[in-house]
Amino acid sequence: MASKGFEVVRYTVSLKAEGPSRLGYPFIRCYSAEVDRPDVTYNYLDILFVSDMDSAPPDQGRIEGDYISGSVYVPAERYAWYLDLLRNESHVYANVDSQYPHQNGIQVHSETVG
Repeated sequence: MASKGFEVVRYTVSLKAEGPSRLGYPFIRCYSAEVDRPDVTYNYLDILFVSDMDSAPPDQGRIEGDYISGSVYVPAERYAWYLDLLRNESHVYANVDSQYPHQNGIQVHSETVG
């Protein structure tokens, strides 16, 4: 199976410093479990926001049985969109694709108006 998803039950927002300039960029890690312990296996998706998409590393997706992990690089100007989705919507889902990792991302399912 090339694509698998999970419901996001927790997320963290951090700054990651990388490269010789040690410039930081924001990233969001979406988790499938409420706990963060070494004895608990949880799925995750890292969403990394960069100012220069041409120099961003390739997106990654790994699916091994029930274990799902991935990363996707997104233009920095979309940071507020992702944070808004996670903060204000319920039942947010992460999708990881090991064959086409550029399709990794988060989404909400259809909702009734009203």
